Amino acid sequence: MDFEELTPSVWLKPTDDHTIMTVPEDSGWIMFNIQSSGFYRVNYDEKNWKLLLIQLITKPDRIHVLNRAQIIDDAFHLSRAALVPYNYYTSLLEYLLMEDHVMPWNTAVTGLSSIMDAIRRYPTEYSMFKEYAKGLADILYDKLSGNQIHNNMTKIGWSKLFSWTCNMGNSRCAKSASTHFDGWLNGHEIPSEMEEAALCVGMKKANIAALSKVHKLYKTTRSPSQQKIIVRALACAENLQTLLSHLDLMRLDVANRGSLQSFKTVCENVVATPAGVKALIGFLSRKLDTIQSSPIGDDLHKYIAVVYSALAPKVATDDEIIVMDKIRRSVKPADLKTKLDDIYQKIESNLLWMERDHKKIMKAIIKM
Repeated sequence: MDFEELTPSVWLKPTDDHTIMTVPEDSGWIMFNIQSSGFYRVNYDEKNWKLLLIQLITKPDRIHVLNRAQIIDDAFHLSRAALVPYNYYTSLLEYLLMEDHVMPWNTAVTGLSSIMDAIRRYPTEYSMFKEYAKGLADILYDKLSGNQIHNNMTKIGWSKLFSWTCNMGNSRCAKSASTHFDGWLNGHEIPSEMEEAALCVGMKKANIAALSKVHKLYKTTRSPSQQKIIVRALACAENLQTLLSHLDLMRLDVANRGSLQSFKTVCENVVATPAGVKALIGFLSRKLDTIQSSPIGDDLHKYIAVVYSALAPKVATDDEIIVMDKIRRSVKPADLKTKLDDIYQKIESNLLWMERDHKKIMKAIIKM
């Protein structure tokens, strides 16, 4: 298959609901959406899924890297939509043992993280799935620690992977990150691909010197991406609610476009951990009445929506969902209530997803 040929071979008119393409009977596997050039999902019959899996396990480079990532992403979302079995997705993840490119791994981590966020409401299944993900993380760390990074774009991708690998509990990753953090406190640079993992490990140590230096870096960096990394690292701290207050990262005494964007950055990145979710829910619950009675309340209502939107895809336990439901029911302005009701649908969607599929997911990973 020519993965450089991006000219569409078939066009569907707005009035068409299907088309038929003739393929030779013994042509081997086929693939659509070459290089993920279109914004749509692709499902195949069972035979073609299996042929693609065999190709990926034996010689993945025969499939373009963008399509290798697409196959993983499509299988995850099609499984969630109940259009293919979960073992299609988990079987595809096995090929990652052969994968040395950052993009398919990042796609896999995104899907795995989504499942972990939602399945957290089932403690036993959460522990089992995390152990399964740790097995993949161990494979990934072997690849990360053995690869030379050649360009900045790749380093950005590796940063997310190193962080995830450490968070999954890989002991060698955690030891390396801790060594880099201690060196940073003594004036040495942290390799860019290890920065998030190292800062996260440093926040778990929770000593004053470490906090002071991380806070200074947050205040002085001119890099928006580095600010996000620092906030996600702060979410690794156990005393996160106290930390957010002390660092004055979530001010509500001003309401302008710049402060709202900074506030949004903090919210979207602090929910990277269950501790961050808990801290942000606590913040919103405590501040809700104050915001609604503020003289600049109309502007601050945007802040409520920002927090609520950041939390919606991350909350999972009954206690968290009850609080989120209570918040949307207690807001007074009609337009804000409508907005929170719309956002709450994401919570309901994840809840229904896990109620329907948590046992199917377990069955898929146990079979491996």
